[in-house]
Amino acid sequence: MADASVDKILDYSMISRILKEQDITSLNPMQIEAVERGLFFHQNFLVCTPSGSGKTLIGVMAILNILLKNLGKAIYLVPYKALAHEKATYFTDTLKPYHLNVIVTTGDNESQIQDLSEADLIITTFEKCDALLRQNNPIFEGVRVAIVDEIHEIGASQRGPRLEKVVMNLLTKIKFLQFIALSATIGNYEQFHGWLESFGKKFVLIHSVSRPVPLTYKLELYDNKVPKIREIVTKTLEGDGQLLIFVNRRKDCLNFCEELRKSVRKFLDPNDVRKCENARQKLIKRKTLAKGLPDVIGYGIAYHNAALGSEDRHLIEDLYRQRVIKVLVATTTLAAGINTPARVVIVSDIIQYRKSINLTEKDYKNPEMRLSYSQQGVMKVHSANIMFQMLGRAGRFGYDTEGIGYILIRNEQEYEFVLGEYFKFEGQIMKPKYSELVSKLGETYALQEFILLLITENPEISLVEIKTKFAKTFYAYCINANSENSENDDLFQYLFIQKMTPQYFLRNYGSNFHKKMEVMSEITKIRSNAVEGSVYRNSGEYYCRINLSDGFYCSCNPSKRYRFDIKNDNKFYKKLCPHLTFFITDIFSDGKEKEKEELDVKKNNAKKVIQSLIPLICNHQYVFDFLQREGLIKKVPHSDRYLLSDFGSMAVSLYIYPDHLVKIKNLMDTYAFSTDEFILNNLLFFNSFRSSKNNLDEQLEIIKLWISEHTFQHILELFPKFGAGDIFGLTNEMARVALTFETIARFIRKTVVRNGKKVAFDKILSQLSVRIKHGIKEELLDLMENLNVSRNQARILFNNGFETSESVSQSTPVDLHKKTGISLDKSRRIISGKVESFTGYQKSILDYT
Repeated sequence: MADASVDKILDYSMISRILKEQDITSLNPMQIEAVERGLFFHQNFLVCTPSGSGKTLIGVMAILNILLKNLGKAIYLVPYKALAHEKATYFTDTLKPYHLNVIVTTGDNESQIQDLSEADLIITTFEKCDALLRQNNPIFEGVRVAIVDEIHEIGASQRGPRLEKVVMNLLTKIKFLQFIALSATIGNYEQFHGWLESFGKKFVLIHSVSRPVPLTYKLELYDNKVPKIREIVTKTLEGDGQLLIFVNRRKDCLNFCEELRKSVRKFLDPNDVRKCENARQKLIKRKTLAKGLPDVIGYGIAYHNAALGSEDRHLIEDLYRQRVIKVLVATTTLAAGINTPARVVIVSDIIQYRKSINLTEKDYKNPEMRLSYSQQGVMKVHSANIMFQMLGRAGRFGYDTEGIGYILIRNEQEYEFVLGEYFKFEGQIMKPKYSELVSKLGETYALQEFILLLITENPEISLVEIKTKFAKTFYAYCINANSENSENDDLFQYLFIQKMTPQYFLRNYGSNFHKKMEVMSEITKIRSNAVEGSVYRNSGEYYCRINLSDGFYCSCNPSKRYRFDIKNDNKFYKKLCPHLTFFITDIFSDGKEKEKEELDVKKNNAKKVIQSLIPLICNHQYVFDFLQREGLIKKVPHSDRYLLSDFGSMAVSLYIYPDHLVKIKNLMDTYAFSTDEFILNNLLFFNSFRSSKNNLDEQLEIIKLWISEHTFQHILELFPKFGAGDIFGLTNEMARVALTFETIARFIRKTVVRNGKKVAFDKILSQLSVRIKHGIKEELLDLMENLNVSRNQARILFNNGFETSESVSQSTPVDLHKKTGISLDKSRRIISGKVESFTGYQKSILDYT
């Protein structure tokens, strides 16, 4: 076997030394291939290898090469804030001896933007990178290597289209950039590789299914889930392994911990027991809001989900990495990103959601849904990518010689479904079957933003130029690769960017007679919102009607009405019958012989009515019409070129979808917004916080309690389904939405009536944003905004007579200390303005108790 030591493979001794300091003494074949194929010579890479295969080290070595040789800056993109902070910790520790500056920016702390120009390595999320690119931030000028981790997120419904635009901008706007894309799960990796190379850059594709620690998949049938899991846990712990158990519901996290804790406790050694007890005491001392966590952590088992506060989450992750916590029960939030491998991973349920009543056409067309295999209805299962991200955690390099991924199965039907959905066989060996990466740029909301961004970046761009740039997207690349589909021959009509011509509409929605026959049509009635007539064929007369109430109607099927409830549905599941197709076709055809003048007038009138009815009946909303009608873009007079309006510029700078911006403006134009509750209700509606989107009434009550200065304990007692992480996430997102509303209110100069007086609405929203961010009553606004104190300190100051920031600044530290009980040291800092800074919302829970 060839020498794979880092000293042998790497020419640059400084990188070798750093890796050896991290106990990396050799490289695996995939990493060696990257080095040999130009990693240190500015070669671009797409690396598609399983979780745990060591692909991240390829990105690390590329960054070290650029920074240590002083060739430029580096940027590392990740999908999640938690992952960004984990990477920042690693690189800060690694690069500190070399005086290289690592900055993480995720949007939590806007003051960090000023420091970005001083950064050697910027670690950020996809969304934050997108925002920086929109600002034309000069930091990108010196970037020479970009690592995009989890690049398969391009297929995600919300962030995917924005990431697709980020990748396009990085590849086209930054000169001399080395681009390294990392992913564990891309089914159509060759197609994605082809798209990356379509930008004129050579990309080396490294694809492998092997891992340093082999992974075995096992499908386990069970009669009772908990005993089956306990059996696997006991067997694993007897061999000194660790386990990750993935569940779909948060409440199952604590339930499983309570069920399994006694089985885990007997495998703790005295040192583990001491550390678990210390952790339990630490949780109690800081008054953790994580329900039941202190009761189970002493047994060597814990849970991890989005409801946890940051301090609790970090404590659990650290103890798990130290192998003190033996079993970690988690939701899928842990699957992507954070480094928490185990010998054994258990996926407790493949079904995330099931619906069997009140089903609609939208449920069946939802690409995330499958027909249920055991009962009527539909179900949402884990995607193949999420499934193998979870299972890929099994097998810890340096500790395990094999990883085992269990999928728990209810019955034989589910067994057959899992085999077909997630696996393929090579001989007798079961291999993962990854999902194909599919762009979501075809969604209307994403297209609106994409077109808006193109016009932003290219003032006075023409429609032809927009089409040319759109053709460079991954969406268009995949469509063109499958060009045999006739409906895709004009992508802008297919995607409802431009109006459909009647010919295109009929080609996609229409249907023909099975055989040639003599057919005639006649228009019998034309109104402003309806066209009626008949189609004659040898089997009889068929009455056709097109109007708003019925949609497209034909007497050949009296019970059928062709109306479209789903906006911009380009799947064309509802085909018009041959009679309606012929009736409309005949109206729009000129005919071979010159028709009578009276018939020409009738056909022309019918054409106009049908052309106006088609978008309404089919629920078509055309992107260019929308952007122009709502004042987001404007057409250059006497040309086919477009400019961004001030209103459209607001959508770009606020990082809000154009459709949402228009809806918010229309709300402000329509309603008085006379009460805080009405304002909060509308902020909630546009809030992108997802974990409990269906509980809007509960979220409203939580926000009202929060800005009335109720404690976390009290709020969580009233709403036990929520966790500290939920409330932090909710309040931060609500404060952001309030700032968005504030900017729009200032733009349209909206005023509201309060206490009989007209007040600028943006001022009310500004104050409400601060109150939501800090959880304070209105009376504390001056103290919080001008002193930068915690809300507990502000309340103590106010209750002891210091009701304004001016009264505090005129006091002395000794006087402040005597009157409030705040320590003398803190009193000095409050008066001087030198109060401890907080990163984002990650303050101590004690600030809010």
